[in-house]
Amino acid sequence: MKVSAPYPTGAQGTTGVLNDLVALEMSLCDGLLLPEGMVTTHSGHNAFGRSVRLVGSDEVGKCQGMAAAGQRIALFLHRPEDLPEAARRQIAQRQLPLVVHAPAFLSGLEDWIVFQALDAIDASRLTLLAHAIAEQTLAPVLIISDPSIIRGDAGVKMEMIRSFLGAPEDIIISPVPAQEIVFGPRRRRIPNQFSFDQPVARYASGSGHDAIRSSLARIAYRHRGIVEQIIEAESALALLLPGHSGGVHIQGREHASDLLVASHDAARQTFASASTGRHIACISLRCLQPFPQQEWDEVTRKAAVIGILHPLDQEAAGWKSFPPQIVPPRSGQGQAAVRWIEAFYAPPLTAGALDILLDNFHAKDRSPSPVYLDLSLSPVATGSGQREVLRDALSRHFPGLNDGVLTSRPGKNPVPPTTGTTPSSLSALVREQADQGPPFSRLARFYHEVILTEDAGMIDTDPFYLQGVIPPLSELLRPRQESERDRSPGLRSVYRMRILSGAMSLWCHAVPGDRVGKSLALGDE
Repeated sequence: MKVSAPYPTGAQGTTGVLNDLVALEMSLCDGLLLPEGMVTTHSGHNAFGRSVRLVGSDEVGKCQGMAAAGQRIALFLHRPEDLPEAARRQIAQRQLPLVVHAPAFLSGLEDWIVFQALDAIDASRLTLLAHAIAEQTLAPVLIISDPSIIRGDAGVKMEMIRSFLGAPEDIIISPVPAQEIVFGPRRRRIPNQFSFDQPVARYASGSGHDAIRSSLARIAYRHRGIVEQIIEAESALALLLPGHSGGVHIQGREHASDLLVASHDAARQTFASASTGRHIACISLRCLQPFPQQEWDEVTRKAAVIGILHPLDQEAAGWKSFPPQIVPPRSGQGQAAVRWIEAFYAPPLTAGALDILLDNFHAKDRSPSPVYLDLSLSPVATGSGQREVLRDALSRHFPGLNDGVLTSRPGKNPVPPTTGTTPSSLSALVREQADQGPPFSRLARFYHEVILTEDAGMIDTDPFYLQGVIPPLSELLRPRQESERDRSPGLRSVYRMRILSGAMSLWCHAVPGDRVGKSLALGDE
């Protein structure tokens, strides 16, 4: 079965829908954690003749217990909260060979292996590879798969699963010396830590040094040889299911001096349409952890400019675009010969915005890094007197704030038509409530800055979004018999504010920290 996302959310009406990746994991696993809202009527058995147990998104602990008992388990995440950071670290500490599917990178994955699928077929191949690697290394694996990719049939057969992975209870040769010391020459493919016959002895101590010993042991013993094991497993998989390989994928001119790092398939497709005739290459990291340093050095050895695309919808939702290894220090130490440009954008990335970024790579009047594609760090002009005052205040306090803005629109601050009119009830509400209090809580300011501001082709922001709150009285502005689906365009902006507020980490990049707090008081002037 084919659907248009790796794991649909409840808002998309998923009853009876079974995604290809979920179907593949049901053929591999004993248990599956599905995101909230996903419903499936699957009642068959996996490749090993066992029924698959479906676990709710709030039962991560149950998945950990099943994995510790020697079962093959996979998790599908819709939000970062579905797998809290404390649970991510605990899974690695307990050496549970879980496989997790998510739309982006997460924090707290220092001891995890992380792959990123290049396309739909690669997502299926990496699913097989991830289980094999997790069970060899006893380290959890995260697979990043772009939700915008249309699923395709990778042609995975039950016989292929049985021959490549084997059953969880199979006895295998301990793959590395550290495991041989612990388990002996042979061990269960997925160790059963609760087995009465062969329980896994765990070192326990009343000392607070136990966590330190465990962390040091993982660094010294577990991480050795992982790269070689990945290469060996991928070579074996290629004999059964050919496809992409390696840790770095290059699109465009090989050994180009201008490089663009993109994680999303949509961004890579935009690059293909915007880079015609340019001597530039687009890089996608297929293996994020362990970082493919040798391949990365080979690809970037002639680089003069490296641009990194950061999708702000992921940042706002709590995901991370890349592991910290790839982003250079802001001081530029050790990167004198290479110009690094971090580019933030709000999907979808347009070919025009990408063209502007590529033109900026070697422009004489270079914008600083980071840059913002079709974004604005001050209010877009709308004809509102309050917004004009705020723009003037920001210009005085933060000179050069918009120097890093790169826009494909005609003019940096396009003026959209004002939508709607002030309702007669607003004046009464303002008089009745006196509209006092801090500037961010005033109903009149909120109405003029948010509700009357429609999409001008650029997403704008100001220090009020740092607060990330909606005045309670704004609920009174909604028409009484209004449904979720039929909100007016102006009122949609109210709910869009919640998304925009998460993107205000931009201010932390553009404004010194000691001045961010002061900016909140601009409304008093």
